[in-house]
Amino acid sequence: MDKDELQSRVISFLRFPLIVGVVFIHAKFFSVPINGVYIDINHFPLTEKAMFFLSNSLFSISVPLFFAISGFLYFKGVEQFNFKIYRKKTCNRIRTLVIPYLIWNTVVIFFFYIAHLLSPEMMSGLNKSVVDYTWQDWFWAYWNKDNINGFEELGTPIALQLWFVRDLFILCICSPLIYFLIKRLGIVLILLIFLINIIEVIPDVTGLNKQAWLFFSLGAYFSIHNHSFLCGSIKLIKVCFIIYLFTLITYFVTEDLFKDLYLGYLNILSGVILLVNIVAWGISTQKWSLPQIFVNSSFFIFAYHAIPCLVLTRLSFKLFNPDSDVGLLCVYFVCPIITILSGLLFYYILRKYLPRFTAVITGGR
Repeated sequence: MDKDELQSRVISFLRFPLIVGVVFIHAKFFSVPINGVYIDINHFPLTEKAMFFLSNSLFSISVPLFFAISGFLYFKGVEQFNFKIYRKKTCNRIRTLVIPYLIWNTVVIFFFYIAHLLSPEMMSGLNKSVVDYTWQDWFWAYWNKDNINGFEELGTPIALQLWFVRDLFILCICSPLIYFLIKRLGIVLILLIFLINIIEVIPDVTGLNKQAWLFFSLGAYFSIHNHSFLCGSIKLIKVCFIIYLFTLITYFVTEDLFKDLYLGYLNILSGVILLVNIVAWGISTQKWSLPQIFVNSSFFIFAYHAIPCLVLTRLSFKLFNPDSDVGLLCVYFVCPIITILSGLLFYYILRKYLPRFTAVITGGR
């Protein structure tokens, strides 16, 4: 198996486990609002530790690695970036990113509208009702829902997980600048963006996630300069393993890892290198493989998962009223697992009976 084929198979394999990580990131419930009242998870230390360790640490490499893969694939095979290529890629990203983005956000708005009419007691009571939206609110629902409630801060669209798609498309729009700077500055550009992330000299702006720029540019650097992202160095992998293990233990003990940006980025970078090369080893030795439906359904599960997981979690609290670590951990693990399995089932049914519709809502994936 040559280098390019192995890289391609590693990327395909990673899609599903990374989506599982994203689902668990959104499955945490440090505070679950029902009618404006929050459950205090601090009284359940085992559950709190488990969610911090898994959702905030172990799975934290999922989104950065997705951005790195996106940057790598965007420039893959591009020998000379020009307007013709840029126009073609932009049109393609409108189909694969923008159209699904608009559709899924609209679905979530419709869901909240129906939920408010049929079961208002299940709503948090903290957000403005869809039935009361002004025309400005409708715009903000697709960009930053926090502005609807008067919060002047960074935010997500109403389908919260789709901030990734929003920011990724902006990166694609800015791809000529990224290409030019990587060509001129090379790895120096990556180091500069890394420093910007660490010292926080530039304020965050909705749609311009600094970490997204770092990892998208990192993936783009490997692609533009025809470098393999598989390191192939056993010594480097061992060093990454030690760093990753150290940062995980530090976080588990102190829960302060991501308050320390240096340790946080060490954790993510070492984890990315470690995961990519472990998967490459598993594939190259023919020990690991995934059914194709797992790979193909990844975007559908990503776009679909937030509302079902939220509903399952709130229903679990409403029906079972868990008041112990065992009960809370069951909710934390079972709800995302059911969400993922139901997503696989719905994707299979839709692809079988409505293949064109499924292609539209998943961007042709």
